[in-house]
Amino acid sequence: MKHKLALACMFGGMALACGGGPMSPARIGAEQDNPYSVISDRNIFRLTTAPIPVEPPPKPPDLPKVMLTGFVGKGSSLKILLAIVPKDNKTPTVYATLTAGQKEHDVELLDARPEFEEVDIINSGTRQTLSVRSNSYDSEASAPAAAPGRHIMPRGMPPGFVFRRPPGS
Repeated sequence: MKHKLALACMFGGMALACGGGPMSPARIGAEQDNPYSVISDRNIFRLTTAPIPVEPPPKPPDLPKVMLTGFVGKGSSLKILLAIVPKDNKTPTVYATLTAGQKEHDVELLDARPEFEEVDIINSGTRQTLSVRSNSYDSEASAPAAAPGRHIMPRGMPPGFVFRRPPGS
C-alpha cells in the first residue's frame, strides 16, 4: 500500500511537470471562453492603441533682437541706423550704421525702403523685415497705466481758492 501511494505521487508529480498543471491545453481553452472577454470585444471604454508620437517642429533659432532706429540720407547715399539689443543686461547695446550689402555683428542689410520706413535684413542667417512701426524703440514706449480709482488730470482748483479779477478789467 505504501508503494501504491508512492507510485501515485510520483505519477502525479510527473503529470504536473509534463504540462498537466495550470497551463494545460484544457486550461488555455477555458481562458478563451472567458466571460469577461465581451468587455474587450465591445470596447465600451473606447480604448485604442497608443498614438504614434509626433516629433514637435524644430524650435526657431534664438536670434538677437534688432531694432530699427532710423534712416540717414544725403544725396543718393542712404544709411540705416540699427540697434542690436543683447539678451542680458551685462553687455551693452551695439549700434550699427549700415548701407545696402554691409554686414556687422551677424546682421546684414539687404534692402532699404525709406518711403515705407522698412528694411530687409539677414539676422544670423534668418531673413527679417523690420519697420519703424513694429521694430523701433518708439513702438515699445507707452504711457504708464493710471492707478485704479485715480484721475490722471486734476479736476480743478482745490476748495478755498477764488480767482479775483484785478480792478479795471
